[in-house]
Amino acid sequence: MRKLQDLKNALPLSRSTVKSRKNKKIDKIFFLHIPKTAGSAFNLAFQKAVPDGRHFEHMESQRKLFYSVVSDGQPFYASGHFPFSRVRDLVMRPDVFTITIFREPLKQLLSHLKWVKAYGRPDGEARRHLIPENIAELSLDLWETDLNDVARLEPILASPTAISLFDNTQTRYMTRSIGGRIGEEQNRFSMGHLKHFDFFFVLEDMAAAHKKLTRKIPGLGPIPRTNEAMLSETVDLQDGKIRTFYEGFVRFDRKLYDNARRRSRRRFLGLSEEDMQSV
Repeated sequence: MRKLQDLKNALPLSRSTVKSRKNKKIDKIFFLHIPKTAGSAFNLAFQKAVPDGRHFEHMESQRKLFYSVVSDGQPFYASGHFPFSRVRDLVMRPDVFTITIFREPLKQLLSHLKWVKAYGRPDGEARRHLIPENIAELSLDLWETDLNDVARLEPILASPTAISLFDNTQTRYMTRSIGGRIGEEQNRFSMGHLKHFDFFFVLEDMAAAHKKLTRKIPGLGPIPRTNEAMLSETVDLQDGKIRTFYEGFVRFDRKLYDNARRRSRRRFLGLSEEDMQSV
């Protein structure tokens, strides 16, 4: 029954079911934070856009507080690593301004891989206690593996834990949590869900998007450069074998990213077709 309900929640809603959001006051803001899309820095820009004590980050680990915050009727900024199906009702609320960010798929994947791998450092035992045991174990395996050695990496990334973390992550967040690999159906759902967000953009357009949001949201601050990479390992994407291996993990994210970039530039950033071709 739960799987059927999750599937129902993942289906794109028709436009007729969405209440008008025009001219609404933006004092309730939800950011669906896809990992490794510069979301931590983006969060900081909103600290003065809402009253003191009403700015909340990483609410995926504070769900009871999250549901209280978004339903108490007061202004808020809340963000978290939630799949769309978990926050579908919030995204659809006409009084909530919803945002998400996408990143070039290989950059997002490699950043995420390095972030998990860094937990496997020999001196990182205390930090590993802060994450789920299965991810901690994966981090240890990754720490012992060169990210250019795809032959050794392949069986590690074939584990259920690795698939849930690294297989088409952006598409996964825009649909629902599922076991196994992402397929065509989830990719179709993810692109259908884009239309329900008030604002979305790709990371390379951050400056233009911030400028547009500043006009909409009083008190929006600058976006600082924070959350530097935890690991500086270089992956040789000029090597065809290595690039092909990693592209296999972002097949559907590539489609979603291209779709989101095109639509956001036209719908939110005001770029003409000619402008988009030259960017």
